[in-house]
Amino acid sequence: MAEETGIMNKLRKRMKTIFWITAIIFVVYVVIQWGMNWLGRSQQQDTSKQVMGEVNGKEISTTLYQRALDQSRKNVIDRGDEYTDQTESQLMEQTWNEIVNRMLLEKQFQSKEVKLGENEIYEILKNNPPDVVKRHEAFQTNGTFDMQKFQQALLNPEVDWRPVENFLTSNVPYDKLKQLIESMVFLTNPEIKKEYIDRNEQVNVNFMKINPIEMENIEIDTTDEAIAKYYEENKDEFSEKPSVIMDYVTFPIQPSRSDSQEVQTKLNMIYQRLEDGEDFANLAMQFSQDRGTAQYGGELGYFPRGQMVPEFEEAAFSLDSGAVSEPFETSFGWHILKVLDKKVENDMEMVNAAHILITLTSSNLTVDSIRTMADSIYRVAQEVGLDSAAELTGLAEVNTTTPIYKKNNIEGIGFHTGLLDFAFSADEGDVYPVVAGDDAFYVYELVKRHNGGIPPLEDIKELVKDKMILAKKTEYAMGIMEKAYQALKGGADFHEVADSLGIEADSTGYFNRKDFVNNIGFDPVFKGTAFALNEDHPLSDIIEGDLNTLYIIEFINKKPADFSAYNQQRTAILQEIYRNRRTGAYNSWFRNLREEANITDNRYENLILQ
Repeated sequence: MAEETGIMNKLRKRMKTIFWITAIIFVVYVVIQWGMNWLGRSQQQDTSKQVMGEVNGKEISTTLYQRALDQSRKNVIDRGDEYTDQTESQLMEQTWNEIVNRMLLEKQFQSKEVKLGENEIYEILKNNPPDVVKRHEAFQTNGTFDMQKFQQALLNPEVDWRPVENFLTSNVPYDKLKQLIESMVFLTNPEIKKEYIDRNEQVNVNFMKINPIEMENIEIDTTDEAIAKYYEENKDEFSEKPSVIMDYVTFPIQPSRSDSQEVQTKLNMIYQRLEDGEDFANLAMQFSQDRGTAQYGGELGYFPRGQMVPEFEEAAFSLDSGAVSEPFETSFGWHILKVLDKKVENDMEMVNAAHILITLTSSNLTVDSIRTMADSIYRVAQEVGLDSAAELTGLAEVNTTTPIYKKNNIEGIGFHTGLLDFAFSADEGDVYPVVAGDDAFYVYELVKRHNGGIPPLEDIKELVKDKMILAKKTEYAMGIMEKAYQALKGGADFHEVADSLGIEADSTGYFNRKDFVNNIGFDPVFKGTAFALNEDHPLSDIIEGDLNTLYIIEFINKKPADFSAYNQQRTAILQEIYRNRRTGAYNSWFRNLREEANITDNRYENLILQ
């Protein structure tokens, strides 16, 4: 009762704030539904005195972060790309990671003695100019980089090359460091030979399998007592790394009624202009949002039945040659279609059609309105918590994540560095500012943080129950497979044993170690066991492969690798493995570098001051 009274007092104290914010949310809801054009983006406060974070004790100033973020924004705008809240969220993460990565790598320049030679920058510029130079229209002929034009400009004393030299001076050390790490990769002849064998040796086997997960009609005691007993007997199995659980609400970015009306207006305008006799191809080039065909007047080429979505196919094959359809909708958007020609080829009816595609997407006004609603929920949640905020407004349903571990994806938004840092450093009940995803806005509240170890049963009861059921099913399936194994050891026929016990069985046909095996997949345990069998040892033990599936495998035949083509394929195999290992070596090295670094992200603290 005391706890309830405290909550009520807090609500009363905050009621004036809640009333006004709830009123704002109501207005926003009306805006989204009816498309009223009077909402703008929220303003951000000056953060010039804040430190955004640290990398191994070295500060990332707000000025550095903000300048880099502004440059990223400018790049998007200069490219002519659409700039949305999702773009902003992605750029914030991308900019942060780029700064952190550069600071980590710069430290490695010293320890690994990465230096630039006296004339190295000039030689690189002369022989292998950066892409930004190659794309410059001054050095292109017919849209392609012209080395001769570039070389002439390079010798021109009136051209100031210092900006390009500075760019290379800043970036070449990173390339050299990458090359240094990759140069540590080497291959031996036995490794190349093994890869050749893996690609060319083949085996054919019989197999029987049971997937315990799919087993039904098995009586299992799932009472609280049984779950508690299993938990106590298998506690170590439930030991966990530090994790968090968060509540979150989702605000999907969906087109409003106003957006739909705008699309209909545009479609009616285009259709009327076609009715008035304007050229279909010209209108397609002007209005169609199918980038792949618009430049060709919307033409799709010839296609038979079964290639297009049903609505499109029906329109195309029902119209006469030269006819234009009324606007119609498919999963891709709204279309106006013109049949250019029809023919029969190899007894198959073919249509050549062009179309104008208009997609129904959320306008900037709609996105801004949804963002404002999410911001408002966030403000209320800061005062009374996310559950109460959702209940008061009635505009969002609260979901709860499964346990989230460091550097893992988060339900809803996916991977988000800032949100993860918040989750593992904030207090329970803290709310993170609105996060923009690809197709929704999210608000998250930290509900619980687990510091690792074995959590109490009440926190993982459903997980324990699921594991217990799987263990019982596996035990039951193992009993069936054991009967089969004993019968096979006694000389019984493989498929007769499987049929008598109701076990799924089949033959693989020949496959190598790299192949996808029908009804098996790429299961490495299955493949490794199959290739270990031979005429002297034709029967495997009961093995457990992917997804807890139990197998017994019987050897049929093996085709050894034919080494007559080894010398011919050796170079290609060497280059492929070397390329993959070089990339993998650098990625692994850098991943370890980042995991071992002490990175502090203060962006969350800065955001909540806004």
